[in-house]
Amino acid sequence: KAKAAPKGAPGSMTVSEIEAAKIAEQSETRARIRSYLDEASYALEVLTALAVAANRDVLEDALAELMPHFMALLRSPLTALHARESLRALVLCTVAVTDVPQRCILPDALLVVAKSWQQREPSAAGTTGANPVCED
Repeated sequence: KAKAAPKGAPGSMTVSEIEAAKIAEQSETRARIRSYLDEASYALEVLTALAVAANRDVLEDALAELMPHFMALLRSPLTALHARESLRALVLCTVAVTDVPQRCILPDALLVVAKSWQQREPSAAGTTGANPVCED
């Protein structure tokens, strides 16, 4: 962190200049996060819109390539809910109920895996009692 230098030292910043620099840095960080969220939201909305029976074959082919991206989005607290919502639509479109009778829980299971909740102590994973999250 920058500290205010004595007045008159060459190249020194005043306290107000330091605060202004911090605010500018925070604004840049917020802008990068906003851009990331906008792009992720747009992509997820497009995928959700494409999750119709007519696109099933294309989506089935693309899912192997998309899954690492979904896992990254599920790990982020900023995109996890939107990614899970999009996965619900994709799962209903691409996974046959005869293959996975409880297919509706696949997005939730992927969220647990992405967040590594199954490897955490119950209290760290947000569950009550002594049982790990996957055993409740």
